Amino acid sequence: MAKKLGAAGGYSLSGSQLIDVGSPSDTHHAANQGYVDSAAASAVAAHEVEENPHTQYVTYDDAATLYAEIDHTHTAAEIGAETPAGAQAKADAGEAAAKLWADGKLADAQGYTDYWYGQATDYADGLVADVNGYTDYKVGEHAGAVDPHPQYVTATEGDAAYSAIGHNHNSAYATISHNHDSAYAALAHTHVGSFSPVYSVTGAVTTGAGTYRVYNDTGRTLTISSVRASVGTAPTGASLIVDVHKNGTTIFTTQSARPTIAVSTNTSKSTTMDVTTWADGDYLTVDVDQVGSTVAGANLTVQVVAG
Repeated sequence: MAKKLGAAGGYSLSGSQLIDVGSPSDTHHAANQGYVDSAAASAVAAHEVEENPHTQYVTYDDAATLYAEIDHTHTAAEIGAETPAGAQAKADAGEAAAKLWADGKLADAQGYTDYWYGQATDYADGLVADVNGYTDYKVGEHAGAVDPHPQYVTATEGDAAYSAIGHNHNSAYATISHNHDSAYAALAHTHVGSFSPVYSVTGAVTTGAGTYRVYNDTGRTLTISSVRASVGTAPTGASLIVDVHKNGTTIFTTQSARPTIAVSTNTSKSTTMDVTTWADGDYLTVDVDQVGSTVAGANLTVQVVAG
């Protein structure tokens, strides 16, 4: 048990007892350190003299029974008294057997590979044949369709819907402002202003009924769209008035709609004819109903536009 050595606190080990050393001092520390060193040395010495203090290791005695020396040799009995020739024969026999086994396995593998290669080739060839056959079928089906591309115009559709570029209208005239920007013109198209006969008088203009006739020889009925009268010398004192007749009868039933060139001007156009139909074989004439009272006007032309 603990034995009191002084009034102050502090203890030191002595054997298995706790010694009260009182107030610590260098002397006390030295005594305790010497005790610890002695006890440790005794424990190590006891450990070292044990026969096998570390059983997890192999001792030299154990190693002698488990292993052979690195430079050891074998007796004939240990190797079965086998001669080099016998050992070689056994080795050769083993090699031949191994090769025979390997050759067999190689043959099996090659045969297996050839079999599945043949299967794969047949399958691929079949697929290619199926694809080619289906492609040929679809191409033939497409080519055999009546109208496989409805977005295009067939020759039959073009002939039915359009007139050839070089067509004519049974006359010597073509549309004044038309052009041919494509291969076809619409079948029902019109040629506005396809016919424009001109009546003219050189010199001073005088009144009178027209005697010069212009016939419609187009082979079709035309529609009169306008009549224009123009003079090189403007009338003064009074306006200059012209009238257009078809087969001897005015086309301006409303006489105020006749082309009227005002004083000191040179032209007048009318688009309000009462009669506009000009059939094939009908003729037109131009009357001068009034001239200027001071200057009559000179060099008159009258244009009739019909299509």
